[in-house]
Amino acid sequence: LAPSGWLGPGNDLYAAHEVSFFSPGQNASGREGGAVSRWTYDQGRLSRQEWLSVGKGPAHLLVDTRPEYGGFAYSANYGDGTLSVLTVDLATGKLVSEAKSWNYAGSSCPRGSHPHKTVVWGPHIWVVNLGCDMIHHHWWTGSVLWEGNSTSVTQGRGPRHMELHPWRNIAFVVCELQNFLEVYEFDEEYGNMTKLQEVTLTSQKTNAGAEIVLVESGVDLNIYVSSRGVGVIELFKMKGTEKKVTKEQEFLLAGTWPRHM
Repeated sequence: LAPSGWLGPGNDLYAAHEVSFFSPGQNASGREGGAVSRWTYDQGRLSRQEWLSVGKGPAHLLVDTRPEYGGFAYSANYGDGTLSVLTVDLATGKLVSEAKSWNYAGSSCPRGSHPHKTVVWGPHIWVVNLGCDMIHHHWWTGSVLWEGNSTSVTQGRGPRHMELHPWRNIAFVVCELQNFLEVYEFDEEYGNMTKLQEVTLTSQKTNAGAEIVLVESGVDLNIYVSSRGVGVIELFKMKGTEKKVTKEQEFLLAGTWPRHM
């Protein structure tokens, strides 16, 4: 068992197994690729339920349980450059089957396709692709998953993580390979993204942007961004109805590789 992340409502936990070959047990036959599994927690004990195969090396798992647009789990598979879409039973939380597999490897990717994060808002699904310098945009029409209105990021930046403003149509993207935090506005109907701002992430020369955490502060929004290499947490603020961020603090950590916070 090598879960890279856990999440889940109620007593259900979902894990992304960040491997290229998954075996469900010591004496069980394995299968090429990564996996997603569901676990239940009861009386202090975790028990694995079902699991499904996904692409190799899943880096991020999003389980969408929203009543209107949910019922899917999205696995961004860094290892083989794919997106696996699994159906989820909203009544039971059970992982049912693979609904779609989307291969970005054929895209124009300077470093090979490496999806790293999935974000949803209304009918829109965005997949941040570190290798392609791209934010792919998808939406469902019936059982068909479409891609269109995707956003190109400046070549070489390597977008890694994206978070959405909790009550405004604004997205924040941190880049891993170059030293930038980018701010976008997205169209609520079609999902188009327009860059509003780009700011230098950190004053440190050796860094690699990792994760964004958003914290509401009255009418303002605090944006915390971790950067690896030297080990930094940056604090930015978006005030009120403004569409730009300002840097408030740079905090050096004792550790050098803050992947998650």
